[in-house]
Amino acid sequence: MWSIRFPLCLGRLTALFVLALLIQPSWAQENTWRITTAKNIDIHEFIAQIAEITGKTFVIDPKLRGQVTVISDMALDQDGVYALFLSVLRLQNYTAVPSGNVVRIQQTATGKQTPGAVGDLSQIAPEELVTRVIAAQNVASSELLKILRPLIPQYGFIGAVETPNVVIISDHADNIIRLKKLIQQIDVSDEEEVVMVSLKEAWVGTVVEILERVAPDQLGRNAKGPQSIQNHRQRAQQLARAARQTSTHRRSAENCR
Repeated sequence: MWSIRFPLCLGRLTALFVLALLIQPSWAQENTWRITTAKNIDIHEFIAQIAEITGKTFVIDPKLRGQVTVISDMALDQDGVYALFLSVLRLQNYTAVPSGNVVRIQQTATGKQTPGAVGDLSQIAPEELVTRVIAAQNVASSELLKILRPLIPQYGFIGAVETPNVVIISDHADNIIRLKKLIQQIDVSDEEEVVMVSLKEAWVGTVVEILERVAPDQLGRNAKGPQSIQNHRQRAQQLARAARQTSTHRRSAENCR
């Protein structure tokens, strides 16, 4: 670890030297960089090094100040270095927002007002700010809003739209992935399993009457279930009787010819 406590000019040169030690090319693997341990590196110098590695152009909020401490000893490719950079910004309550050919480094609180990263969440860096519309099939979006709101940080956003039944979430990609999994677990159908039982000897009406007496709350006349099945069966029996009567009348008419 290093600690920078030098006059301004010498301190800046030392910071550049330490930063060069912080992110070094890894000769063992092509296009990778090995992150070593460093302490209290000026964040602007850190951003300059990230710009050199990634080839990105950054526009930095003038309010951004502070030092960076990184403790690691691993080789990262270009995407890995950028993901590390986003993590550092997140700790400073800042985020990187692509805007045309440049990347704006701005406060996280204003990040939700930008489009954010697009594409599959699994292919996006966890620290990227994104906005997603998530549909629900069996749970009202207003109920999901009550459940999920405490899980959204202050700089994030969540809103519900009744028609269509969706929630809109703006947050870091890793948290949205977590929230989508929670919605999938909550948004389940409440339909009961339907089991058909064939009766060989008993009449369906008699069986239903017995079941209604055994479990009146679940299978009574005011409950949904076997009662409606019995009514359909009775209707089918009425149609069958009508069909038999029609067939009998036809045969009688034919015999009278």
